[in-house]
Amino acid sequence: GSFVMSCIAYTVVPLLRVAMARGAMKITQKEADKSVGDIFTVFEKVEGILGDGRRYLVGDKFTAADLTFAALAAPVLFPDNYGSPVPKIDEFSKDTQAIFNKFRDTDAGQFALRIYAEHR
Repeated sequence: GSFVMSCIAYTVVPLLRVAMARGAMKITQKEADKSVGDIFTVFEKVEGILGDGRRYLVGDKFTAADLTFAALAAPVLFPDNYGSPVPKIDEFSKDTQAIFNKFRDTDAGQFALRIYAEHR
């Protein structure tokens, strides 16, 4: 419902901040750390929704909500079949790799990666 869409919309800004922090934009470490925390908060909300064992965020089939979450989570997950060129995780510093791997290891991260594997 609207809660799911709010969670997904709330994901946009923090994910973009982290993605931009990797580039030429001047984002402070404090801002990057806050963004990482914001993303983990959204991932926790998604995990709460999925916690009852459902396979998808809304209903019992793949919807735009699943696609949206997976697409917005991609900048911190690096799905194998993303569909366009993205850097490899090992191109980043060990500290940054550790953050990305923490996202990948969450239930929400695994959910988004599954969406890419099954619906891309």
